[in-house]
Amino acid sequence: MPMTGPIAYKGLDLMPTWFVFVVAVLAVVGIVLARRRGR
Repeated sequence: MPMTGPIAYKGLDLMPTWFVFVVAVLAVVGIVLARRRGR
């Protein structure tokens, strides 16, 4: 199947993007909670 390559590449190209975005959001939320606990 010639379409398997491009689709798999698109999946690998998109997954890290939203994964990094989710990790960044979680990191920001963690920092905000840490600051609230500190105060």
